[in-house]
Amino acid sequence: MAQYKRLLVYFAAVSLIFCLAAGCSRKREKSENERKSAQSNTSDRSEAASEESKITEENSAEKTTDEEKDTLIKKKKQVTIYFIDDASAEVIGEGFEIEDEYDIWNVLQKQKVLTEGCKLLSIKVNKEKKQINLDFNKATGEYIRTMGTAGETAVIGCIVNTYLEAYDCTEIKLTEGGEVFQTAHGADFEGYIGRINDL
Repeated sequence: MAQYKRLLVYFAAVSLIFCLAAGCSRKREKSENERKSAQSNTSDRSEAASEESKITEENSAEKTTDEEKDTLIKKKKQVTIYFIDDASAEVIGEGFEIEDEYDIWNVLQKQKVLTEGCKLLSIKVNKEKKQINLDFNKATGEYIRTMGTAGETAVIGCIVNTYLEAYDCTEIKLTEGGEVFQTAHGADFEGYIGRINDL
């Protein structure tokens, strides 16, 4: 009987050890599962944050591009370009969207006031004095000198009136390659001139 009690105590102890081990194992599994779940949630949150960050960066890049476009659009303005009408041979003005002084020059070329070889070298605008210094290449001067008096006056008037209106100035000085511009008919543009009305 004593042996039976010992055996019973032994089985009870072994059963208790197994129960404790099984309970600990379950706790360990539960703890392991919770840890994996927490890591998974953290990973999911990291991925979500990373995705949000990417989306924010993309939106920011798109916004910057849109702002740049807006800036370009704000720089554009409607300018009256003067040119000689083919049908009537009269000087007329028409509105064009331009961004800078070179756009004005390009439209003057497209409207056949100037030829392709005519180039704008520089332009300086003094807003305080309302004066413009406009320098063009020798080819422009030579082209103007090939015309009669009426043609010279019309071309020079188109250039002068267009730039004065575009920059809200009252006087302009025309130079040819940095030197005084002179026409074939003796007109000397050493100083500043105003708007040309008799076109």
